[in-house]
This record gives sequence, structure tokens and C-alpha cells, in this order.
Amino acid sequence: MDLQVVKSKFLRNMFDQNTYVLLSKKSAIIIDAGAELEDVKEVVGNRKVLAVLFTHLHFDHLWNIDKYVNEWNCDVYCVKGEEERFVNSDLNASFIIRQN
Repeated sequence: MDLQVVKSKFLRNMFDQNTYVLLSKKSAIIIDAGAELEDVKEVVGNRKVLAVLFTHLHFDHLWNIDKYVNEWNCDVYCVKGEEERFVNSDLNASFIIRQN
């Protein structure tokens, strides 16, 4: 197993968020989905992405989850009972960057 870090380009001046990719020879698990898809794809290569895991559900960690799921058709896991944070800007703190 190998663990690689992908730095987020999203709002880098305001937030420092990392995406981690746990790699085996044939598969990968992504931890937090803040980094740009293309950057994560470079690390994943031709491995099968089994899942995306979340350490917590602030917007900077789940920013690109739709892109990841569309690309790899993978499962997504978070702490039980936290699911509403995916869509509630008050709970995931995305109100910080909300555009009017």
C-alpha cells in the first residue's frame, strides 16, 4: 500500500485542504474529495477506485465529489448521520463562499 497526497488548487489562498489517495497495485481509495479531478486521476492512473471516504464534510473536502463519482462510479462513505452535510450549506460551511 502507498499513500499519496494531492494538494487542492481550490481557494488555495484561503484554505489548505489535502486529498489523500491510498493505492494498491490494482485499486485506490480516495480520502476527501477537494482536489481537482485531473490531479487525482494522475495519481490513480488505471487503478479501480473503490470508494471515496470523508474525514468530515466541510465544503472544501467534498467540493469535487460529483466529478469523482461520475468518473469512477464509486461508493461514497461518511460518518453515519452526517449525510445532510452534503447538501446543507449551513452545515458544510459552503455559505462562506456562496455567491449572491
